[in-house]
Amino acid sequence: MTWIGLTSENEFYSAHYLSEIFTNDVRGVLEAWTAREAETKESAKQQGHREAAWRTPWARLSGLSREGLQTLDGLRRSQSPQHRLKAGRELTRQLLEIFELPYAPQRVCLQERLDSPDLPLLGELKNRQGEPLLWVLEAATLEDGQDLDADPLGMQIQGDQLKSLQDLPIPKSLLKDDAPDWQKLLATSVFTQANPPRWVLLVSPFQWLLLDRAKFAQHRLLRFDWAELFARRELDTLKAVSVLLHRDSLLDAQGVCLLDSLEENAHKHAYGVSEDLKYALRECIEVLGNEAASQLVEQAKEAKKA
Repeated sequence: MTWIGLTSENEFYSAHYLSEIFTNDVRGVLEAWTAREAETKESAKQQGHREAAWRTPWARLSGLSREGLQTLDGLRRSQSPQHRLKAGRELTRQLLEIFELPYAPQRVCLQERLDSPDLPLLGELKNRQGEPLLWVLEAATLEDGQDLDADPLGMQIQGDQLKSLQDLPIPKSLLKDDAPDWQKLLATSVFTQANPPRWVLLVSPFQWLLLDRAKFAQHRLLRFDWAELFARRELDTLKAVSVLLHRDSLLDAQGVCLLDSLEENAHKHAYGVSEDLKYALRECIEVLGNEAASQLVEQAKEAKKA
């Protein structure tokens, strides 16, 4: 199965795993969510309510698609940076709410890194020990002529982003022509802290990137293209997106989160495939060798007859 709008870059998960194995591995989660929605629908019906109190994340994503496309289309038109920023954050808020992730924008200063600018942090999720587990960081292009749906990793922090969160002077490092982009900031400031988050969601209105600290140096990530996802509204793809971005998939359950379990299964599958290929190759070599030996024997016999 091909997930259009969802890309696993540099094999964050292997293409074969996502297309052939992933759906079966998350079947239990999908069934539990479906059952929960059915229960709330029945409860709402008994109470005389038209709408269920809880809907599956993929149903809510599908319901948001038309409004989401309108927001993205509006952002492409010539508008003020302030309007683009406000509209983009509202879409991000709605999406984070669907995945039950926190939205509490703030301007964060990494005091241990004097060379790092303040960061636009839209939300933070902590683990059971109170340590940062997930940071939602905002990537944005706000001016006319900029590529609004560019790769978030190549974007730089905008002064308007920070001033809208806390009206303090803009760091001088952001005013330079060679101001760092998010690729450099994540590598030199965010993931190198004494107590960094395990996960980062780098979000722009058009694309989200899910980054794992352990995989970032290898440029392995999951990319979510909202324009494609909203336009196609493919149910199976929206289900996959829901599982990969949901709060429950990031939080530990008895020491292992769902995304880590998926990684382990993907690794086991890749190892199993490698083993199968190794034995298949050995068998092919044996067959070819036996065939070659038989031909040599026959040729020798025919040469003696001559």
